Amino acid sequence: MDENANKAILIGVAIFITIAITTGVIYTIGKIKEVYKEVYETDTLLSNRFDEFDQYNNAEKSFIDFINTIKKYADNSEVKVFLGDQTNEIISIANLIPGTVITDEIILNSELKYTTTCELKNGIYEIRFYKKN
Repeated sequence: MDENANKAILIGVAIFITIAITTGVIYTIGKIKEVYKEVYETDTLLSNRFDEFDQYNNAEKSFIDFINTIKKYADNSEVKVFLGDQTNEIISIANLIPGTVITDEIILNSELKYTTTCELKNGIYEIRFYKKN
């Protein structure tokens, strides 16, 4: 009877150890999946963030695009939009104020074409519009 009891205890301990090891492996795999998911989401967010500003790198835009860019980033403290003159000197920081009136000057400038650049400086994206010659 002692032999049967020892075998039963041995089988019980083996089953317990197997369950413990299996649970540990499944738990570890779950944690690894969570880490990979977070890394993937972070990578995707960063990639999307850079892709968002790629459209402003050496692109041709209109004055209407400039106004739309101001509207898009009006409440975003991480993005500044600039309008430069033909000598590429920045003439003003564009701040869109709600209720801004579209003037004749803006309508006249709406047919002009601009080249754009986008740089990340001190954690702030600077989108610059320059008049094309």
